[in-house]
Amino acid sequence: MKPKRRVSTIIRRLIFIIGLLICLFPFATRAINYVMVQRDMARVEADKQAQIRRSKRLAKLQGQEIDLDHYGTSQLRKELADNLLGSIVIPAINVQLPLFDNVSDSALNHGAGVIPGTSAPVGGKSTHTAISAHSGLPTKTMFSDLHKVQKGDQFIVTVGGKHRAYKVDDIRVIVPTDAAALKIQAGRDLATLVTCTPVPANTHRLLVTGHRVPYTKQLARKAKAANKSGYWRSVVLLMGMFWGMVTLGLYWLWQKRRMTK
Repeated sequence: MKPKRRVSTIIRRLIFIIGLLICLFPFATRAINYVMVQRDMARVEADKQAQIRRSKRLAKLQGQEIDLDHYGTSQLRKELADNLLGSIVIPAINVQLPLFDNVSDSALNHGAGVIPGTSAPVGGKSTHTAISAHSGLPTKTMFSDLHKVQKGDQFIVTVGGKHRAYKVDDIRVIVPTDAAALKIQAGRDLATLVTCTPVPANTHRLLVTGHRVPYTKQLARKAKAANKSGYWRSVVLLMGMFWGMVTLGLYWLWQKRRMTK
């Protein structure tokens, strides 16, 4: 092969590789982020359960009872530097995120957060908690697919080891200054998921509100299946990208050797 033609071929291949990497980058980073979030949540949950077991043993020795809800929402917050409360799971869109007690940049860069001024995410009559997460991030899914949730879908808020399920009955788009939709309704146990819309303008807020329903075994299985599906889909995607790049590299090496013979 002539030197000029060889250089031209190398340049074309480099351009192709760079273009391919740019196209795959958002998918790869989202998949990596999903796997890492699940790993971190599993570690935090294991640490939390260990703390609860130690507290139970201490309480038993002292002849006292321990309030697990209190442990989950107060003591755990003080112990964990990242203010983790629990998790939010939306099976309909395969979302599972850590839930923090604030909406700081740090919290929303890693998961969802409880909006200040709304009820704590522990349920009860005449409560209304609002949970916010980002949409449209190039490397993280978060609440980007919240617009796909429909009335009748359910989501689960887990705090202090207790699962609280909510069934969606209201979906609306509001301006950021309209807080009326987040007000407490007497006697009702409500939770609202909040994110920016439309992406990337983010001029409005999408609100998905649900009322408390029983946390059933069927819903638990559905949530577990959704989490597994999202996790393994991300793993398979990463493996597919890796072996695809390896195969492409081996093919080009074979082509190069063939042309030099």
